[in-house]
Amino acid sequence: MTISIQNNDPRISYSVASGVTQGSFTIPFDFYSDSDVNVYVDDVLKVITADYTVSGGSGLTGTLTMSVTGASGTGSTVVILRNIPLDRTTDFPLSGPFNISSLNTELDRFVAITADQRDGQNQSITVPDAESYNMVLPKAADRAGKLVIFDEVGNVEVASEAAIGNIIVGANFITDAFTGDGSTVAFTLSVAANSKNNTQVHVDGVYQNKTGYSLNGAVLTFSEAPPLNAAIEVVSGDSIAEGSTANSSAVDYNQGGTGAVDRTVKAKLQEFISVKDFGAVGDGVTDDSAAIQAAISAATYGVHFPQGVYVAAEIPLNKNDFVIYGPMASIKNNLAGLKHTFVVRDGINFRRSKVIFNQVTNQGTAGHIFSIENGGLSGCTIDITELAQNTVGYKILTNEVGGTVVGANIENENAGLFFTDIKGGQWSCSSSNTADNLIDWCSNLNTCSVNTFEITDIRPLGSGRFAKFHSTSASGASYNQIKIKDSGVEKSNNGFVSFRGCSNSGVENVVFYDMDVAHPTIDSSLILFQDGAGGTESEGGYATYVQRNGGVLNTGVYDIDCQSTQIYLERIGSRISGDGFKVNLNSNRVLVQGYQFVTFDGYDNRYATIIDKSAGILTPYINPQKLVIGDRSEKTIVAGVVTATGSFHEIDTQGDAASDDLDTINGGENGMTLIIVAANSARTVVAKDSTGNLRLNGDFSLDHQNDTLTLIYNGSNWLEVSRSDNQT
Repeated sequence: MTISIQNNDPRISYSVASGVTQGSFTIPFDFYSDSDVNVYVDDVLKVITADYTVSGGSGLTGTLTMSVTGASGTGSTVVILRNIPLDRTTDFPLSGPFNISSLNTELDRFVAITADQRDGQNQSITVPDAESYNMVLPKAADRAGKLVIFDEVGNVEVASEAAIGNIIVGANFITDAFTGDGSTVAFTLSVAANSKNNTQVHVDGVYQNKTGYSLNGAVLTFSEAPPLNAAIEVVSGDSIAEGSTANSSAVDYNQGGTGAVDRTVKAKLQEFISVKDFGAVGDGVTDDSAAIQAAISAATYGVHFPQGVYVAAEIPLNKNDFVIYGPMASIKNNLAGLKHTFVVRDGINFRRSKVIFNQVTNQGTAGHIFSIENGGLSGCTIDITELAQNTVGYKILTNEVGGTVVGANIENENAGLFFTDIKGGQWSCSSSNTADNLIDWCSNLNTCSVNTFEITDIRPLGSGRFAKFHSTSASGASYNQIKIKDSGVEKSNNGFVSFRGCSNSGVENVVFYDMDVAHPTIDSSLILFQDGAGGTESEGGYATYVQRNGGVLNTGVYDIDCQSTQIYLERIGSRISGDGFKVNLNSNRVLVQGYQFVTFDGYDNRYATIIDKSAGILTPYINPQKLVIGDRSEKTIVAGVVTATGSFHEIDTQGDAASDDLDTINGGENGMTLIIVAANSARTVVAKDSTGNLRLNGDFSLDHQNDTLTLIYNGSNWLEVSRSDNQT
């Protein structure tokens, strides 16, 4: 009789959809005891009785009972597998009745155990049946700390990491495709792969063992010719020995993403070179000047300074569309001799470029931070958080010979308290600083145009002026659109900025503070507008939102001195009364809008316009020292009335009568002062008190051209200030 024993797969998997609950699962294979069944839910082994129960068994299939709800979004996987212990459960007697049922059960059980072992074997790494290889590992002492590898014929062995040799790391991978013709065994690759370890070969999608072909340079030869029309794919590349230096031009780079193209690693890395690629140390001690210059020379797009302090001088600014980038780095120039930190020379115009650092200091024996020598800056941004010139007598920015600064943007954004010579973010210097003009741009040839100096704080300037921009010739130079903004200036007793021959230039949002702490007497005007050589005007100059708190101006010194025409002032003055904020208009064309606690000198209403908006009304400024404003003009009485169009009028009688009464004066603005005199000594004008809008100390007869009556308008009436009977 033939006995049929089930050979079912001792493993089954169920999928439970997201949010769905399933409580019963079929066990399709034979098992003998409840403990023969192992259950995994999402790779977690469950515990019989506590998590699930089974029914059936005893050599038959069965049912698993447990409540499983599919995980939200993904669902769950339930795996049921059989794992029968390898033991014998039946002992057959030597004599007596023979139990056929027990024998069958025992045999079935051993078949099931064999199936379980085969299932485990299928889960393991094996070699094909047709291959014969030695897969025995060396002794534990020999394989400890080693890597498991395969030799040239596929046998297992161990080796240290350093002894692996050439591996495909960063190789320049090339894919070659061929079609078999049934007879050709040799195929020439695009590149020489050097070793079979650097190849992967597939024929009709099936990986080819390396024993099935040989490699000689770029020629790959199969042991047997691939079949007719077989698709042959060979992936190969030049290997890079572990720990060796590879030519980056031979290695491809791809950014990834839609539209990305292959480039060499060399081209990618050259976009932005590190100064450390050329030996810079950045330890604050080693002179990195040569390494930095070499990096700039080699770079195409820019140079990166990693975090550190780099001792350097004479850093060349000689490439256009270039970035010198070190936002977390510092440059320190403490080298002896006349060494500038950054230089532009030899006719170079440093265009459309950026210099970005956390801190730059020049504390050497001599030299400026930026020195423009027969060269220029054009369309550049210089952004340095802390800019320090520690050597007394030297400057932040200066033009040496024939320099040009056009469209440069020098920005410093971060605040802090600094106490040495000059720093950016705060450009500051010690109280003992005597260096005049920390920014010194004066020439009859150079240009300084469209430049913004955006500085958080400048403290303290001591006896040195912060900046001067002076065109020293009527032609050959262009000084325009220079702006100093967003600054707090401390203790600037020798002035702040001087513009000479500069058009459309000025200061914006600048506060002078602590002026009475270390330098109570201010010896030079803080902001000075001057005409340049040959009469070139500083036209379009401006000072907006400028304030001073403290300090005393010396004689002939002003907060704002307008020694040139066409100046615009807005929101100027002291924060508190008594500071004596002074502006010298110097009879120039000046427009002032909004002021507080300000004294004006040189006011002439033929040129200057001063408007106070603080009270919500337009109030002309009246200088108490100069009451006569404008040319005097004649007005003739008509029915007792004249109309004031200025502040100084000659009054004549109606029809040249010998005498006429003046009752009312029309026109005028609140606060306006008016002086009237007789137009002719032969005709008397009688100013009448309280008849019209004149409020006088009684009637007054102007019976001679030298007689005067001074009035002030209060918005409704003209009030007598003074009268003078000067008849001779």
